[in-house]
Amino acid sequence: MKKNIIFGLHSCLSVIENRPEDIINIYLGNYVEKDKIKKITKELTLLEINYKEVSKKMLDDLSGDGNHQGIVIENKSKKLKLLEDYYSNFKSPKQSFLMLILDQISDPHNLGACLRSALAFGVDCVLITQNKSAGISDTVSKVSCGADQILDIYTCVNLASAIEKLKSYGIWFYGADQEASDSIFDIKPDHPMAVVMGSEGKGIRRLTRDKMDFMVKIPMSKKIESLNVSVASGVVLSHIMANRGNKDLS
Repeated sequence: MKKNIIFGLHSCLSVIENRPEDIINIYLGNYVEKDKIKKITKELTLLEINYKEVSKKMLDDLSGDGNHQGIVIENKSKKLKLLEDYYSNFKSPKQSFLMLILDQISDPHNLGACLRSALAFGVDCVLITQNKSAGISDTVSKVSCGADQILDIYTCVNLASAIEKLKSYGIWFYGADQEASDSIFDIKPDHPMAVVMGSEGKGIRRLTRDKMDFMVKIPMSKKIESLNVSVASGVVLSHIMANRGNKDLS
């Protein structure tokens, strides 16, 4: 069985609370003050999940990172779903349906941060391109605080073709680009929609851009030219959530 390594307090707690059935092993540092991991041990007790107390060196070796905060989880490896096999899941989407599409995000830190925002702001699923994308890794899990283990994440070979198919089900597509004339703050998100974010530096590819219903920008001070893709994703998704009246998704 392939394993996925997740580490860090927030990432591991998210997995414990949301996907406990995928946990293979949990390792806690025998040197960590109990108060620091009290919430985690309480949750494990409630769920009747056993854990092993181990040395810092073992946690360092397991995670390959000294910043594990005293906890490492071995999880069942999550295999991305090929979108083409799941088109039927998107027929007749609910009015509040929201998808995040990441077009060739190659930096795992950016991908992880985008996934964290997606989970925070009520995204139903994420689509990442198969080529020139970071893919799901231990680093992505850490940065996303375990969001990659909770979200439904799909991948596709041909993004332009996938968008055409999804549009036939009534999903509207919004591409984010600072050169666009329309503002994200002017849209009314009262229909099923997908937000498309482009790669670092290059933005949304031309073939993808040509499939958009709208291109929108984030109004900003002229003192700065653009935002990091993960920050921009958070701004756009937060705006959509607020305008749909979802002030609290917990």
